[in-house]
Amino acid sequence: MTALQRAIARHQHYPAGARRHGQTGVATLAFVIESDGRLSQIRLAQSSGHASLDQAALQALARLGRFDPIPKSIGRSRWSLRIPIRFDLK
Repeated sequence: MTALQRAIARHQHYPAGARRHGQTGVATLAFVIESDGRLSQIRLAQSSGHASLDQAALQALARLGRFDPIPKSIGRSRWSLRIPIRFDLK
């Protein structure tokens, strides 16, 4: 798991109704990390198959708000990413 996935996981909550109904899945989010670490253009790239899990994934990223700034040595001012957010009942 990457540092970004760990940061998102700290803000992830499993919806109670989804847990009760045994719903699991992976919601894939697409977004951009700006040079200062702000997150923009957040969207659901692929549904988990359950609206409540998709919404919880989007909310986890929104709660994160920002990530580490992009190091100047990388030579990018923005970074477009797709990250899977897994919901499973282990």
